[in-house]
Amino acid sequence: MNHKLIDVHTHPFFDLAEVGKTLDFMDRYVIEKVFSLGIPRHEDGNDRVLALKKLAPGRIVAGPYFDPREKDAIDDLARFHDAGCRIVKLFPNLGYYPDDRAYLPFFEKAAELGYGILSHCGWLGSKAVSSTKYARPGRFEELFRRFPETLFVMAHMGGIDGFIEGIMYTTRTPNVYLDTTPGQSRWVFSHAAEFVRGMPHERLLMGTDGIFPPWEDGTDGHEEYENQRAMLESIGWADKTQDVLYNNASRVIEKYGLLG
Repeated sequence: MNHKLIDVHTHPFFDLAEVGKTLDFMDRYVIEKVFSLGIPRHEDGNDRVLALKKLAPGRIVAGPYFDPREKDAIDDLARFHDAGCRIVKLFPNLGYYPDDRAYLPFFEKAAELGYGILSHCGWLGSKAVSSTKYARPGRFEELFRRFPETLFVMAHMGGIDGFIEGIMYTTRTPNVYLDTTPGQSRWVFSHAAEFVRGMPHERLLMGTDGIFPPWEDGTDGHEEYENQRAMLESIGWADKTQDVLYNNASRVIEKYGLLG
């Protein structure tokens, strides 16, 4: 692959001492920038996000994981903002509705600080008890409308159970984007191509769900970028692939000041 890439959905699967492996991978495959997002099952996940941000501040959009139900969540928004973070990763599947008024102060603070919101949507393969009912794009609609200057990215095409909602919002609310992160996005592209073609392609961002640095089995996952290109070409978007793989994200990063 000869074109530059921006991956908006990765997770820091590395020991803190090996943070440089991520940058090596990025250089090898012409990945200009990544969104590095914390995850709930790693207690030091946010520390890893910050380590990568510190190592390459011009290339890393740092996205710590937060749970609005936690008592320190609002204070942590300010603390991580001071460290240069400008996007938040959410997993509502773990048991809360984002539009519950109890969590409105969290989203008000995030908007005040200029954070974007990137949320898992749809099925979550987790050892913890979880449900897709909490993570449909429709549970965010009030927030989309209440905070029109805030970026919202609905991951995995909005999920298999929510992709129609997600696509609808990209045609109605200018601050809403979807990402192509596997594997639910693969199902959507395979089974609902007509729906995907009905959305503005400028609202689609490429994500891979953290395929680097190299996995323990020796594979490095770079083939996923070719899979992404092939997936876009399969629905007749060959002329739009570079927008989805790079240009759209580049514009979003600049518009919302996501590099901090």
